[in-house]
Amino acid sequence: MNKRSTIVLGLLFAGLLHVQAQTDTAKNAKIAGNSQTFSLEQAQKFALENSPVLKNSNIDLEIAKKKIWETTAMGLPQVSAKVSGSYMPKLPALYSEFSGLTALPSWMYVVDQSLSQLQPDNKAYGHVPASKAPATVSENDMKWGVSADLTVSQLIFSGAYLVGLQSTKAFKGLSELAITKSIKDLNESVSNAYHLVLVMQENKNIMDSIYLQTLKTETEMEAMYKSGFIEQTAVDQIKLTANNLKNTLSVMDNQVKVSKNLLRFQIGLDMTTDIVLTDKLDNMLNQSIQLGLLSGDLNVDKNIDFQMIQNATKLKELQLKYQKSTLLPDVAAFYQYDHQYNKNAFVLTPPQLLGVGVNIPIFGSGAKISRINQAKLDLDKSKNTEFQVSQSLQLAYSQAKTSYSSAIDKLDANKENLELSKRIYNKTLVKFKSGVSTSMELTQAQAQLLQAETTYYSTVIELVNAKNALEKIIK
Repeated sequence: MNKRSTIVLGLLFAGLLHVQAQTDTAKNAKIAGNSQTFSLEQAQKFALENSPVLKNSNIDLEIAKKKIWETTAMGLPQVSAKVSGSYMPKLPALYSEFSGLTALPSWMYVVDQSLSQLQPDNKAYGHVPASKAPATVSENDMKWGVSADLTVSQLIFSGAYLVGLQSTKAFKGLSELAITKSIKDLNESVSNAYHLVLVMQENKNIMDSIYLQTLKTETEMEAMYKSGFIEQTAVDQIKLTANNLKNTLSVMDNQVKVSKNLLRFQIGLDMTTDIVLTDKLDNMLNQSIQLGLLSGDLNVDKNIDFQMIQNATKLKELQLKYQKSTLLPDVAAFYQYDHQYNKNAFVLTPPQLLGVGVNIPIFGSGAKISRINQAKLDLDKSKNTEFQVSQSLQLAYSQAKTSYSSAIDKLDANKENLELSKRIYNKTLVKFKSGVSTSMELTQAQAQLLQAETTYYSTVIELVNAKNALEKIIK
């Protein structure tokens, strides 16, 4: 009895290791009062719509899409504007020297007129126009300045930019693969939890039947004892058996509740909502026996885990390309417009400026070469990992096929053992009532039945899990 409870509880705790917390509102199920009914397909669909893990994977994909645009935008025109103001408490002497140049036109006019009078026939003189008196500019007007400038830049060539754009697209592909993997993992977890509930319920139903039959036998034997046909010991033995069955039923009832909570947890259903499963265990067992899964060879390229490793290797290749691209020059063009609001301020910035800049890496003491070599080594490691995962998948595929084939074989044998144990128990019970069989033989027959029942339903769980694991590797 204790061994049997330990096995079943072990199965429950093993399933709990795969639980993923999910709390969204229920959407797809038939609602009746405060209960919801699910087929396996409905439960899996419900989980896909309410799983936080899957929602986070979708968010990661959206982030990857935004990252692509962020990287793309770096190669598009960039426009910026700036407004700045300045004030000099004291003007430098250089400003005064430049201000003195304002008298130069008047001086040139006087010299030109004097030379023209001395040499009236010389056509080279007498052409300098009279200058107007320069506007007087106070030092305070020269001390402050306010300017606004607009700058437009455009990246023309950058190897790092081109490789970065490829990397973001590869990262988007990795995010898409992560979603596919999350879906596969979630479907497998829900299927295992769904079957576990069915097994726990079926196990409890059989135990209910045995318990009711034992209670009926107890009533009959008490009547026989009162009539003097059997001894008190026989009645006490059947009562002891009934009490043990009652305790086992209590444990099983809790196991059913725990397995349902596990399923609720997996699909994201509120824990206070009752859950009713519509699929039948026998039908699902028939669907779980698919001998076609045992034929053929594994194509690792179709395996989602291997595809993710391949994508990681591609990212390492792009990282190597990026490090190599840092040896190339970057070329960018720009246009700048500057407007001064104080015309008297002394500035040297031109109002408009157009240019092209080329950033050429010349010497970095070998740092870039070192980073390139590191990227090469990382790529080699990724390729080694890719090969290792390929071999691991082949090994896992072989083991999964063996486990699945073994579970199919054991299921038939254990099912037959369960039927035999039922017949032995029923015959022993009849003999016990007739006084032909002893209470010890009845106890042994009952223990044998319970052990056969435990073994059979453990094989059912083993079969379902093996089938799901094999499909996960193949598809």
